[in-house]
Amino acid sequence: MNSITFSSSLPNFTQKHGINSRSPCTVSLLQNLVTPKSCQLSNSNLKMQPKYSKSLVVAALGETNNGSQQSDSMPPSPLLDLIQRFYGHLNCKDVKRLEKLLDPACVIEDAAYLKPLHGKKIHNYFEKLTEAMGQHVFFAIDEICAGDESDIAVMWHLEWNGEVIPFTKGCSFYTCSKTNEMILIRKAHVFVEAPFKPGNFALETLKIVVALFDRFPKLTENFLRKPDAMVLFLVKLYKFLVEPLMLPVIMYYARVLTYGAKILTNVLTFLNNILRLFF
Repeated sequence: MNSITFSSSLPNFTQKHGINSRSPCTVSLLQNLVTPKSCQLSNSNLKMQPKYSKSLVVAALGETNNGSQQSDSMPPSPLLDLIQRFYGHLNCKDVKRLEKLLDPACVIEDAAYLKPLHGKKIHNYFEKLTEAMGQHVFFAIDEICAGDESDIAVMWHLEWNGEVIPFTKGCSFYTCSKTNEMILIRKAHVFVEAPFKPGNFALETLKIVVALFDRFPKLTENFLRKPDAMVLFLVKLYKFLVEPLMLPVIMYYARVLTYGAKILTNVLTFLNNILRLFF
């Protein structure tokens, strides 16, 4: 598996891989990234060295109206070319061009969703993603690992105006296919860093869950084979049994608290009026 780490400055990267550095999207990103953000002290020679943000793969590859590249220099592989354009269009919030890189039967499995996305749901997915990113958030590529001729993995994080956003690291695995002489994304797996860091608590929880699995093997098999059905069953159980019992109790205590608040308000008002008579 070949690995490409993007640690050089963005101008060198765009020149090396044939990205059109004069496109509007690339120019705006160049202005944010090529200027040294801060300086770090080198232990070896005790000199101040500029510290650059990792390069964004901004594949506004300078396409013409018919989709051909303006630059004569080509990326090392068709897969890398595809990934460059994919994240470039994503950073430019160009959903229409991005969808041209997807196979009509493309499936996206995002760990944040219960079910895989396909068809129109993919369009809504990217529309919501680009809307949430706004105008100042971009994907920054940390590393690309290429497998065979159809598989490629990308490690990335999000940046706001060149500043790294915490808890936004992610990894995406893409399976591609050749359709009408074009390499398109057929399947994508997306995993995003969890904002919570349970540490040893996660291992202790896993230990308890595994113990329950071992204690009730039949129920475990049914649950693991159809986890969605089990969740739906629990939701229905809550609606038909728990909710009818809990809702009256909650409403009762809400009324008690409301009356209690009114009584407390009246008492405080009465005490305030008494204090005014003496002071």
